[in-house]
Amino acid sequence: MTETALKIYNHLVMAENHIANIGLANGRMGIALNLYHASQTLSCKSYRDFADSLIDSILRDLGTCQDLLFFNGITGISMGISSLIRDKFIETDANDLFIDMDRKIYLEARQRKINDFAGEFSVFSFGLYLLNRSDNKDLKMGIPLDQAIDLALSICEEVYAQHFIFDTRSITYTNSVLYFLINQAKNKKYRQRANSIIELIVAKIMIAINSDPKLIIHLGTTLALTKAFDKKNVISNRLPKIVSKLSKKIMKIEAKNDVDIDLNKIWEGILFAPLYEYNVNETTVNNWLDNIDLFSDNQRLVNIDFQHLILCGLSNIKNTNNQNLFSL
Repeated sequence: MTETALKIYNHLVMAENHIANIGLANGRMGIALNLYHASQTLSCKSYRDFADSLIDSILRDLGTCQDLLFFNGITGISMGISSLIRDKFIETDANDLFIDMDRKIYLEARQRKINDFAGEFSVFSFGLYLLNRSDNKDLKMGIPLDQAIDLALSICEEVYAQHFIFDTRSITYTNSVLYFLINQAKNKKYRQRANSIIELIVAKIMIAINSDPKLIIHLGTTLALTKAFDKKNVISNRLPKIVSKLSKKIMKIEAKNDVDIDLNKIWEGILFAPLYEYNVNETTVNNWLDNIDLFSDNQRLVNIDFQHLILCGLSNIKNTNNQNLFSL
């Protein structure tokens, strides 16, 4: 266990005194996910005990949380809980926790009141919520799942039928939409409709790259990721050729059909990474840690650097099995 790793997680433990938010990016859910994985990798029981207490506090406050967006609200907490259940850190029934939230989130989405572009982070909150909820084999949603998926597909159609500008924020949003659509394309009932939206998005991506070649750095990854998820070739026949051309000529990598990685976790990792695109190193992390100590009387500045630690930790958990962060 390195000195820097100890500082990171001890600071996250300290964050409870500063952070009331229960969400992923700025709050206790993100801290809990980091500490659960730290407890496993670093064999530190005290981190797991503290993470348990954070989850208890999150569950107590869940019913009063009004934020529905992914990074600081209910939809992101759903992903966090699902991830912890999947990785066997906690044992709980997600239906009991979220069944009352299902209808509220559905009604807000139906009235188009979930504005994913309003906050600092733009992802398809409603679609990601449905994926995390439907990941439960014993699903008992408060609304018909088919009805909710139909609504989510309609929202995707509306967003990309309009003029869509690709930038750092909207590319992250597009990654999340494609992740949702490809998962729906596995179901025969939604395959044709999901594929048509994917075709529309791919066409818009190609137009954007032709207009601004610099976007290839980000959008090439999006297309390669889309192809990697599509192992059964259920989506666009054009996509393999597009990805092959982009990856070989510009990205100078091979886009392989059979990728021996957990693609769901890889996607979850890049969900957080584009926000900062840091190469995590000891100097960068120590700067955040020093800033937290230096700005201890300035709540806003302290929260910013805690957010850096939380998001980089989440990205590392998913992308590199913790090796980069824990080797600091």
